[in-house]
Amino acid sequence: MTLAPITTIEFARAARNLAAECVRLGLKAPSFRSPPQLLAEERSIRWSHGRSIVSVRLTGRHADAVFADMVDGCLASNKRDDDDTRTALWAVVR
Repeated sequence: MTLAPITTIEFARAARNLAAECVRLGLKAPSFRSPPQLLAEERSIRWSHGRSIVSVRLTGRHADAVFADMVDGCLASNKRDDDDTRTALWAVVR
């Protein structure tokens, strides 16, 4: 588990890796941004023109919490919740 806060570089790297893995798995890759538009939220998902946008708060959060939100966002964007897909996505952010 990564206990250090996440940097924007790590967030961008994870977003790139998750998008590539989604494509490799035949899933739609969401877009990622930070922070969410809703100030009180740590994460949110919006759909626009058939695409999903996963927004995650970085400030004051540990890297693994952010990565978990990003992985969950990929799964939710594709309406998936199976362990094999989750494991494959986690493998590219660790």
